[in-house]
Amino acid sequence: IKADKDAAYGYLSPATREIVSLEQYRARPQAINFTAVHVEKVDCDAETCQVGLSLTYDYLPAKGTTRAKGVTTYVQETWVLEKGQAWFAWRP
Repeated sequence: IKADKDAAYGYLSPATREIVSLEQYRARPQAINFTAVHVEKVDCDAETCQVGLSLTYDYLPAKGTTRAKGVTTYVQETWVLEKGQAWFAWRP
């Protein structure tokens, strides 16, 4: 929500951070500016959690079309559990 890439990078799994540096993560374009997030569900087993989120954003369409405010999209993320800590398993 805050577009704080340094803080977001800290949630990436150790394995992800081995292949994607902070500088590479900072350099990736921010395609969507989210305005809200709501955790809908969390299902965990011994090694991973599937997290369902509702993400809200303002859609900025191509020139000449209507802007849509407050669009909500459901996404599912995988988080890995390692040494009692949950990490986001981002796939670059």
